Amino acid sequence: MNMKHTFKPGFAHSSYSRIALAGLSCALFGVTLAGCNNGGTSGGIGGTSSTSSGDTLATVGGAKVTRADLGTFLEAQGGEQALPVLIDTQLILEALKAKKLEVTDAEVDAEVARVQVDNPRAAEVVKAGGARLNVFKSQIKSQLGAQKLLGADISATDAQVKSFFEKNRRYYDTPAKTTVGMLLASTKTRADLMAQQLQKKTKTLAELVAEQKKAADPVAINSTGGEELARFPAPISTRIAPLIAKLQKGGATPVQKFAEQAYAIFVLADKIPVVKADLEKMRAQVELDYKSAEVAKKTVETARLAALSNPQLPKNPATFEENVSRTFESLRMQNPNATLRDTFNYINQSTANELISGLRSSGTVVIDDATYAKVATQYQAKTAAPDATGNSASGNSASENSATGNSAPAAP
Repeated sequence: MNMKHTFKPGFAHSSYSRIALAGLSCALFGVTLAGCNNGGTSGGIGGTSSTSSGDTLATVGGAKVTRADLGTFLEAQGGEQALPVLIDTQLILEALKAKKLEVTDAEVDAEVARVQVDNPRAAEVVKAGGARLNVFKSQIKSQLGAQKLLGADISATDAQVKSFFEKNRRYYDTPAKTTVGMLLASTKTRADLMAQQLQKKTKTLAELVAEQKKAADPVAINSTGGEELARFPAPISTRIAPLIAKLQKGGATPVQKFAEQAYAIFVLADKIPVVKADLEKMRAQVELDYKSAEVAKKTVETARLAALSNPQLPKNPATFEENVSRTFESLRMQNPNATLRDTFNYINQSTANELISGLRSSGTVVIDDATYAKVATQYQAKTAAPDATGNSASGNSASENSATGNSAPAAP
């Protein structure tokens, strides 16, 4: 789901990182470690694949480079980083089964569709299909599974879900979308001419954009046929928004001067009104969000109490709702398609890591290959509480190389 965040909400510790699918790197970059190459068996971590480990990927002279060769090379390069991701994913699936919970194919498909909208790399994976798409879906399923586990002990009545939806409707409604074309020129003479051509309809926006991109003008080449108004830098969008609001589709603003040699005309390319969300069509999503919100409230309160007891941490007097709004707006600045679920995932990262740490300490994981002895130390069962001999419990941190602890690649 895409977004590299430098923003740190007031309620969060500096160690908070964006919730993401660590295994997404496996899908996006085609890593073929362990369960990533052929997908293993049906229902496992990677799904199924029609390819075999002996497939020829390239032929050099008379020699063949096989899928097995690639897998061996990639395992040597990053096996210790990838194996915990695969194990944690399976731990989540086993935990879901134990609680009689499931993530449906429809839920996975809906999330895949959402993620690829603003993630070209993910869109490429979906288009290519095959083993990489199977792994991608598996990791999406893992993330959704972790969210369900976090909220497994939280009940949600129809009344609570409905109340939550109405209270947070603005996060579910599809916001109005204003698409704006921009014609740039380094001289007012050229800008005035384009304004006249648009007014008299002797040239279209598309024709003028094409001309400007071919012009020997370093300013003009940045002209665009359509960009969402929300994506324009704040100084520009703030200035032109009132002008755009007065236009009909196809209408243009007067020439605007932004610098000594930078003139611009903005054209309303399209305007789509707000689309109201329908609770009946998205009840499952809203219920999961409600439970995630309840988890987030506890996460925020824990952070608040920690800040009160530590003078070095910033205090955060804002309400939970204000924190959610602030985080949501920050994520939206970097990804216009960010959702309320992304916001709660971001807030709940530390809680998700605690979940993985608990699963890692369950004692159910056996590392069969001595080569990965270092990985095995991350899955040791917790010992008893401190006793008279001084022995103490040991935890297994999930802050790195876990199904929920790593940040996804830059795209998304």
